[in-house]
Amino acid sequence: MSLRPTPPLARKGTGAPSLLAPAQLALQLQQGVALHQQGKLQEARVHYETVLRHAPHNFDALHLLGVIAAQTKNDAHALTLFDQALKLSPNSAEAWSNRGIALKNLKHFAQALHSFDKALALKPGYADAYNNQGLVLHAIKRFGEALSSYDQALKLNPRFAEATFNRGYLLTELNRFDAAIADYDKALTLRPAYHDARFNKSIALLRQGHLEAAWPLYESRWDVEHAGHVKREFAAPLWLGKEPLRGKTIFLRAEQGMGDNIQFCRYAQLLHAQGANVLLETPKPLMHLLAELPGVGAMVEKGSHPPVYDYHCPLLSLPLALNTTLGNIPRSHAYLAADPVKTQAWRARLGLATRPRVGVVWSGNAVHKNDANRSLSLELLLRYLPAECEYISVQKEVRPADLQALAHSNVAHYGDELNDFSDTAALCAQLDVVLSVDTSVAHLAGAMGQRTWLMLPFLPDWRWLLNRDDSPWYPTAQLFRQSESRTWEPVLGRVATDLKKLAVEWAGLQSKSAL
Repeated sequence: MSLRPTPPLARKGTGAPSLLAPAQLALQLQQGVALHQQGKLQEARVHYETVLRHAPHNFDALHLLGVIAAQTKNDAHALTLFDQALKLSPNSAEAWSNRGIALKNLKHFAQALHSFDKALALKPGYADAYNNQGLVLHAIKRFGEALSSYDQALKLNPRFAEATFNRGYLLTELNRFDAAIADYDKALTLRPAYHDARFNKSIALLRQGHLEAAWPLYESRWDVEHAGHVKREFAAPLWLGKEPLRGKTIFLRAEQGMGDNIQFCRYAQLLHAQGANVLLETPKPLMHLLAELPGVGAMVEKGSHPPVYDYHCPLLSLPLALNTTLGNIPRSHAYLAADPVKTQAWRARLGLATRPRVGVVWSGNAVHKNDANRSLSLELLLRYLPAECEYISVQKEVRPADLQALAHSNVAHYGDELNDFSDTAALCAQLDVVLSVDTSVAHLAGAMGQRTWLMLPFLPDWRWLLNRDDSPWYPTAQLFRQSESRTWEPVLGRVATDLKKLAVEWAGLQSKSAL
């Protein structure tokens, strides 16, 4: 995104008489722009508002206040300010382009594209407007046009770091990872502190399986604002594999989602083998499940204060600290186990199986940034579930849009009884297969060594790699991948075929055991 303050422009006939002399107004604007360009947004705002108090119809002050509003994510207010500014100066390409950005953030995509068209009509060589146009076209999945917009922006300004990065990000969605990495590298050459480019390069490398090259770059996640990785202060030093751990206490801090914590808690046992006392921080819903994890000396609920420790390490920094490659991923068949008492309770509750039992998870957290790609509707899933199997929902929450389909289906749902992941694990232990989209339940089933069938979008999360139907992280997982973006039918068709095969295998095993 390019929301850059432009130098104040001298204009005539665009406002009421000012109470300040023109030279004083110009000075206020210049001081505001200087502060704005230094990132001191609140201080810049004071100068722009001072100008407006004395010249209420000053285009530059209105426009630049709109820029600050957009930069501080107040897009509705930004749009109002841009509209006011454009009434005074309808031929400002910069204001039209910035108006388009506010509209994009408000998801008014058609209006945003109109604004960029206006900007480009007024200023055909405006690289920023082409870049911003590309962002909108990318957001509405018009990938070819978005790529053309970024290319045009870079033709006009070959040293445009943001457009280079944005094109790289688009190329990842097209599964063109080598080209994407080349753009990330170029963006980093143009701007060495471009943390988004470094982080996204790490994700592209991880997807390709180049783990050794990726892990050091993946540490840049802490410097990427929108990635959701929250920095925390610790009294003890960070451990990244250099210091010996024998006789030391290390605090493994939870980060990211439930699935991430399930996937990477496996490293606790390796640290214990080095002689460390391991304190594992975990969110409350995982506390019971992970209580018996091998190698853990004590559990620490996230948000509480841990005991004294010598080092700390975020869970997803452990692969870097332990030099993880595709060939040495800790691959225990089952490093998590269900509570025996809860397992017995679910066994009694479900009774004797007459068909293979299949757990189903069709949607994850609705606010997840990739939810539109990774989740599907229950109605669509039901069309492909053969009658030869028994189906049990293994997700706690059901979206309102799926409630009617669930009520009229043959899928049993026990969401109210799944109070934490230990309950989910005990239910999973009763199943022949867990069929899931990319959610924490898939990680849980894989970590338990359960047979896990994972349905993946065209652009999968990095941990599932590319062009393979197995996972080095979970030996019992089988991956069903989309071959086109948001096209689930071929995936579900393959799942249905395999479910029918499962039913035949299950019936054969039951016949043998009866002999």
